[in-house]
Amino acid sequence: MILFPYDKTEFEITMTPEEAESALKENTNLYAVLPNTEYISESKNSIKARFKGMVDSNTFKLTRNIFYRNSFLPEIKGTITKTDAGANVCVVMKLNMLVMIIMIAWFVVTGFYSIKYLHEYLNGYISEYNSIYFTIFLFGYVIMIAGYKFEAYKAKKNLKDIFQTTR
Repeated sequence: MILFPYDKTEFEITMTPEEAESALKENTNLYAVLPNTEYISESKNSIKARFKGMVDSNTFKLTRNIFYRNSFLPEIKGTITKTDAGANVCVVMKLNMLVMIIMIAWFVVTGFYSIKYLHEYLNGYISEYNSIYFTIFLFGYVIMIAGYKFEAYKAKKNLKDIFQTTR
């Protein structure tokens, strides 16, 4: 069972790697790597850019450009390689490392107390099983998966539009 969401997708496109990189740059707000620095935008439509991140020499590291908060926004890393028919775009999406660490702490604490209370109930130490910790454990997992899948679906759709592919 995979605890954390992860997606790996490949697109076969008819564009050359240079055209694909250019199309991705047109839809990306480039940003500085250090926190608390201003965004550096090379995009003509910086407000309507679909992604923010870095695109350089057939590799990219992006996140969707959203105007709301979602801690489960996937980080998108990818490469563009030349093929006989055009190019192959390999995309990997995963959660931010800090979010994973916080969720691990969430799962450890709620999982521990879920097992502790289940053990006490089964051995007769308590007369009634309190499932609140198990419910909180499941709630955290469902929120994480739903928040991630919602954004990953939109990111894949945007990438398909940019690279003009239907697959």
